[in-house]
Amino acid sequence: MDKEKVSLLSAFVNFFLAVFKLVIGLLINSAALVADGIHSGVDIISSFGAYLGIKIAKKPVDERHPYGHYRAESLAGLFVTIFLAGSGIWIIYEALVNFFTRKEETFSPLAIALVVITIIVNELMARLKFYYGRREESLS
Repeated sequence: MDKEKVSLLSAFVNFFLAVFKLVIGLLINSAALVADGIHSGVDIISSFGAYLGIKIAKKPVDERHPYGHYRAESLAGLFVTIFLAGSGIWIIYEALVNFFTRKEETFSPLAIALVVITIIVNELMARLKFYYGRREESLS
């Protein structure tokens, strides 16, 4: 597996996590789960951005780019960093708004199970990305 495939796999996994979180969040009326589903949607965009940067960086040297396209991967890494920082700020904002408005959430074993599954899947994906990122010296 190479870094392109890891980026696509990450987008694919995040797509399914987002769909499950959104559907279950809407079914059980959980604002927290819906917000987490939206966050997974943001992860899809960052994974796809990393994929595009890697794909462009692989292009060979041409007349307009005599040193190649290698900087595209660095730009993709910057894009992913800014995008994730922005989504993190948004999540903090939403958490503060929800904390001070005191919306009541109902306990759902299904929601807890989904969150536990999400934690496990995200940990596995992070380890996979770190492994291939270090192996191929990739910034994105």
